Amino acid sequence: MVLMLLASTAGASDADIESPACRDALAALQAHETAMAATAAASGARPDRRPAADTDAQWRALRATAAHACLGGAPGAPPPPVRGATTWPPIGVPPVASAPPAAVAPTGPLPPLPPRIPPPTITRCDPTGCWMSNGEHLPQVGRSPSDPRVTCSVHGRVVICQ
Repeated sequence: MVLMLLASTAGASDADIESPACRDALAALQAHETAMAATAAASGARPDRRPAADTDAQWRALRATAAHACLGGAPGAPPPPVRGATTWPPIGVPPVASAPPAAVAPTGPLPPLPPRIPPPTITRCDPTGCWMSNGEHLPQVGRSPSDPRVTCSVHGRVVICQ
């Protein structure tokens, strides 16, 4: 454990947040940004916007130097990929077709609704089954429908009396 700690300390380079090179690079970058802000304020530009920062070659060079001194890597290298991140190829999507124009609603009066027919009910029962209000004869299962304590209900094509 102690050997690993010593090896990691011995392998540390100038690419460290606490190193003097990092502090110097950050100080130079901050001094340049302060000068840019003072120039922008003198010209009447808004202080929260620094349009010259993207086009200022010296600012970009100082920023790259600070990144190299504090974080390591080559001064102009792109940032390293995120560990565990998977890169997927772009997905090709065909263009979306526009929907056809909506049908025009009729302007005249709507046709009358068909008459509402109530569901068939049990009208009477005999020993072979029960007669429905629509004229159908359905087989009856269970207790006698003539008993006043029995209730009957239609389940599909059968009358069940309980």
